[in-house]
Amino acid sequence: MQDPTATVYPWPFTQDAYAAAGVLDAMAALTIFITAHFLERLYPTNKLSRPITVRDPGRSATAWLNAGIAVYAIGISMYFLQYQQIGGYLAGLKSGRGNRFEAFHEAALSWPYLAFVLPGLAAMWYAAEQSPTKVKKWVARSALLLWCGLLLPQGERLLVIQAILAVMAVTFVIRGRKLRVGLGLCFLLLLAYCGAAFFGYARVLIAPRVSGEITNTDMEYFLDNQAIFDQIKPEHTELAAPYLSLLQIVTGSEGDILLGNSYAIAVMSVIPKALYPGTKPIYLSERFANTIHAGKGPVSGWGFNPVAEAYLNFGVFGVIPTFMLWTIGFYVLGTWKMYPPIGVLAFAVLLPEAIDANRIDFRNVFCIIVYFTAGVGITFIVSKVFHPREIGTQSRRIRPSVPFGARRLV
Repeated sequence: MQDPTATVYPWPFTQDAYAAAGVLDAMAALTIFITAHFLERLYPTNKLSRPITVRDPGRSATAWLNAGIAVYAIGISMYFLQYQQIGGYLAGLKSGRGNRFEAFHEAALSWPYLAFVLPGLAAMWYAAEQSPTKVKKWVARSALLLWCGLLLPQGERLLVIQAILAVMAVTFVIRGRKLRVGLGLCFLLLLAYCGAAFFGYARVLIAPRVSGEITNTDMEYFLDNQAIFDQIKPEHTELAAPYLSLLQIVTGSEGDILLGNSYAIAVMSVIPKALYPGTKPIYLSERFANTIHAGKGPVSGWGFNPVAEAYLNFGVFGVIPTFMLWTIGFYVLGTWKMYPPIGVLAFAVLLPEAIDANRIDFRNVFCIIVYFTAGVGITFIVSKVFHPREIGTQSRRIRPSVPFGARRLV
């Protein structure tokens, strides 16, 4: 920026603010690097080098497919029940994302549909990869397409990415494949980023078009008169919103954003709103959004930077231990894929938290981890109902050899 104080936000940011944010980011990045390197040396883990197989794979795959379908169906039902509180799926489509989020926040219940849909998808893909029959693969792919088909018209990108990452994780782990970084992968990632950025820019047109407020000609005019290529720049995408929280925090203008320790508050936040004793406190990201918001539109979409949260809670020297714990947590998650089937499914559904951890506050991530892990547990119980003997002995028989240190860490 030629003039770093010329922003549309409530605060002007000086070069000192950008420098302070950069130093804190560098501290977090170096902590991740050093901690990961230390863990890999101290507790080396075996790498997957061959496809995972199970005894009598046909029977086991059928049990997991049936369990995945059942849990997935429960999640889809919860998804529509969530929308039913605001008038239905079509009403949510017409209202737009921001208004829809506010309506969900004010609704009586918050249905945990993701905690069922994602484990259900992962279980179906696990069954499809374990079975040579095409029927299971067709069912798993159809379930993924249906879920993405429900999300995209509502302007949801992150939930689509979550589902794709989860099923890709299952596929790569079961086949014993590694994700190799090359020019082809970099091109695909760049293409996906540009597509997601453009979709995030154009999705504001979905609600007014469905409700009839604008025509196709209006949409074309809107797209033709905007610098579309500017919309893929990081400062114009969701990458900027969480980073803005870090800039705001280092200026010392946090106001009443932090009401108590946000990490301690997360422990009680897993209790549903209907069962919570008293009024449930709002998220740190929501308080930040309320602070930064200006205008009459809905308040949403700002997120919160994990470095800013660590700094806000513990100061400069709180960044290092906080990101040491983040790194250890993801390292442990990486070892879970060596313990199928439960470990593989848990690894798959929690892997997308690598994205969430960089864009939303800890309380959100903590709730997702608890609910998704519970969803995997429910899927396991349902699979035992379909085939108790096979599922009960499967984990003990196919567990790969893992060094003692990694097993102890888990």
